[in-house]
Parts: sequence; C-alpha cells; structure tokens
Amino acid sequence: MATGRFCLTEGSTYLITGGLGGVGLVVAKHLAATLRARLVLVGRSALPPREAWEHWLETHDKQDRISQKIANVRELEAIGSEVLVFSADVSNLSQMKSVISQSLSAFGKINGVIHAAGVAGGGLMQIKTREIAENVLAPKVEGLLVLNTLFKDADLDFMACFSSISAILGEFGQSDYCAANAFLDAFANRRHDRFTVSINWDTWRDVGMTVATLENTSLPEELKERLRREIEKGMGNEEALDAFNRIMSQNILSQVIVSTRDLQATIENTITFNQQRILERLAQTEEFGERHARPALSTDYVAPGDESEQVIANIWQELLGIDQVGIHDNFFDLGGHSLLATRLIAWLRSAFNMDIPLGRLFASPTVAGLARAIAEIKVEQQTEEQTEILSILAQLSEEEIEAEISKRTETLE
Repeated sequence: MATGRFCLTEGSTYLITGGLGGVGLVVAKHLAATLRARLVLVGRSALPPREAWEHWLETHDKQDRISQKIANVRELEAIGSEVLVFSADVSNLSQMKSVISQSLSAFGKINGVIHAAGVAGGGLMQIKTREIAENVLAPKVEGLLVLNTLFKDADLDFMACFSSISAILGEFGQSDYCAANAFLDAFANRRHDRFTVSINWDTWRDVGMTVATLENTSLPEELKERLRREIEKGMGNEEALDAFNRIMSQNILSQVIVSTRDLQATIENTITFNQQRILERLAQTEEFGERHARPALSTDYVAPGDESEQVIANIWQELLGIDQVGIHDNFFDLGGHSLLATRLIAWLRSAFNMDIPLGRLFASPTVAGLARAIAEIKVEQQTEEQTEILSILAQLSEEEIEAEISKRTETLE
C-alpha cells in the first residue's frame, strides 16, 4: 500500500454511490470545484434521458425531487466536471457491473470509490422483520461486497466507506443501521492491499439522514426536538469537507471517527441513555382510563386457567385498557408496542418478584406463553441456587458441613 501521498488528485475519476443524496452530493461538488474531477454518480432514483431534461424542468416546479437532481448535475457540469449519472441498485451485481463498464468506456479509468449509499433504519430489534433489516443492510453491506468484487483487480487509489458514529455509540431503534455501519468499519480494518478507509461520521448539520428524518412531518414533536438538538451540535459542510480532505491525505489509518463531541464522554453517557429515554417517556405516559371491549382477533377468547395466567391477564387488561384478555391473545395484536412492553415487564417483575428479560415477551407474546416462560425462569433460578449451594459445600470439609448444619438447626429451634 502506498503511503505519504494525497489520494485525491486533480482530473481523476471518482465513483460515488449515493452520489445525488445529501452527503454524496456535497462531496461531489467539492471534488468538482477543487479537483475538476470526473464523476460517476450512482443512486436509486432514475432521471429522465438528458434530452428530456429541459422539458422536465419546464413542466415541473423547482421543488420537484427530480428537478432538483437535474439542477444539481447541471451545477456540477457548470463547475467544469464531466458527470455520468446512473440509476442502479448498488447491491445488485449485474446493475453495478453495467455501471462500471459504461464508466470505463467513457472515462477510461476509475481512480477511487466513495461508498456513501445508505438508508436509515428504525424500530425495536425484537419486532423488526428480516425484510426490514435487509432493506437497511443491503446498500451498505451488500453494496460494499459488490464494489469489492467488481474492483478487486482494479488499481484504485482508494476506497472510502462513509460509515456513521452510530456504529460506535449505538442508537435507539437503529440495530440494523448500526450493524451495517459496523460492517463497513470491519471491512476497512481487514483490507491491507490498498488504501481502504471507513469514516464514522458524526451528524452533518445541513444534509444527511438526520436532516432528512427531521423533514418527516409525521414524527412526534418530542423526537423532532431531539433531532434539532443533535443537528445543532453537528458539522457544517465546510467542516466536514475539511475533515474529509485531511483523512484522505493521510492514507494510512483504516478507520477514522469524526466526532463533534468528547467521544469518550459520549460513549459513557450512551451506556444508560436508551434506558433513561424509555423511563422518561414512560413517566410522561398518562394512566389508562376506562377499559374497552376485547377487539376482534384471529384467536378465540380463552380464560386464564391458573393463578399465574390470571395475574398476567390482569396486568395486560390494566395496561392495555381492555376488558378481557385471553391466554392466547397476542400482546402486539392488542395494541401493545415497545414502550408498553417495557412497562409490562416492569410490572411482571414486581408481581412475580423475579428478573424477567424483555426478550421473553417478544419470544412468547401471549399470556400462556409468558406464564410458561416465568415457570421456566423459576426452575432456572432454583437450579442456579442449587448449583451454587453444591459448589459452596464442595469447598467445605465434613466437620465444617456438620458445624453449619448444627448452627442452622439451632437457629430453627
């Protein structure tokens, strides 16, 4: 691997996945303005043929998403850059093979790759479907594997993966997104044959997923306020581009974390942040009022058959505000969600005086299933206690055991 040279060079050709997205476009404009780079921009959105661009702009307003992308490409070309734009799924080997083939035909060589494609995740891990998770993992994970396959024999100056600081800190409801970025980090750290770097970006103030998420008008105001505070602490485009230049000039480190905050303090605060967030949210939750009739479900109502099932059903009825809860009714079909699940587990722990993992609810989200899980936990705890006692006894002599038995017998008398 070559060292000690600036990887970004004037007149070079760079392929950027997510190239017309917020962060990718900022980097593209920077490369065009400072290096007159030739650009290959890959994104999921298809643009009309170039000959139809003028007509499109005349018949659509400036706020139209396609109109904005066309305007951005024209801006790049006005700066002096040659630009190829492709609509392709970066995780699709066949589509990306075609993109690279056409790019090489037009420009002769691709000098570097910036992998900035990605979609945000969302939702509690225990109820996230495989399909939802794969939608988040695909552009970053599968996309990187596709790029690696297609460029494995190419003489690239670099491959830069745009990761996220969430892979370091973790993020509430973002298990798939954090995992996808962690994969980018691991990949870069395993590559030694050429300069491959994973950049764990903190929040960008003007563009990026946090800004895009805030534009979602359906978000609760509480979450919007948290995102606003996060954006205020983020980087401006110029700060981020300065960091990018310095990272690409060192071409030695395989992973660089870009943080606007004291990183160690942030990591320590994150350890308890998610739990505190849940507890604060629950504390604001109003107590339930009148109960409602049991909704129409695919399961028939079956009354509790023993004391444990009755206790669990009573808690569900109180928590969900429902008159009758059957032992085969699903907690989430009855309107339960992640916050209520946390509260439910807290009530069950108090009622049964034992530690009940939240995962047990997601594995067995019915009254009957929870009753069985609680019975299993009791057996597990008893077994652990017996094992502990036997372990202690194994370390004692016969005289010490007899003395201990005598002591306890006297206490009982």
